[in-house]
Amino acid sequence: GERPEAAPGVPTAQVIGEPIGKNTAPAIALAAWWIQGAGKDVAMVVLPSDHRVEPSERFREDLERAARVAIERGGIVTFGIPPTRPETGYGYIEAGEAIAPGSPFHAVNAFREKPDLATAARYAGDGKHLWNAGIFVFPPAVMLEELRAHCPDIAALLPEMPPRPGEGIASALERFYGAVPSISIDYAVMERSKRALVARAGFAWD
Repeated sequence: GERPEAAPGVPTAQVIGEPIGKNTAPAIALAAWWIQGAGKDVAMVVLPSDHRVEPSERFREDLERAARVAIERGGIVTFGIPPTRPETGYGYIEAGEAIAPGSPFHAVNAFREKPDLATAARYAGDGKHLWNAGIFVFPPAVMLEELRAHCPDIAALLPEMPPRPGEGIASALERFYGAVPSISIDYAVMERSKRALVARAGFAWD
């Protein structure tokens, strides 16, 4: 059900609760389905809620730059944080070539699972591996195309949803969440997509 108290200041109609947890891919798919009508020059941002990010001004600038790149290139931008220690509790992204000389945006060579300590120490020192912040910036239509290509079990259920949330959404959400697989966006799309880019973050995160 709706939990507007979880997001004070956000209109109740824009707070959509999950009837049950099914990891991140179904929620992102639904949000993209409903935001796609906002236009071709719109990017949406997916953010975890449990991290400290600073300075906030630099974070906003990085998000705006990522949105422009995602729209221009039809890509899905994720943020990589230069590691400050050999951390075993985070996943890593191996950054490839920059999209242009000096650009903070890189191709993604690979997504890496949470490593053991020896592997984490190697990642922390090689200059190529970045912490996966779980932040994604993309045009909704791009994410929907990638879901259709890589996770049709979720994509096939979206046309049964109303074109926008509103009255009666609770029963539609129950049906959707009852049918979708429980899968993260990393497994469903990011590790398979050829449209992933990683931005070397200018903000601190932990």
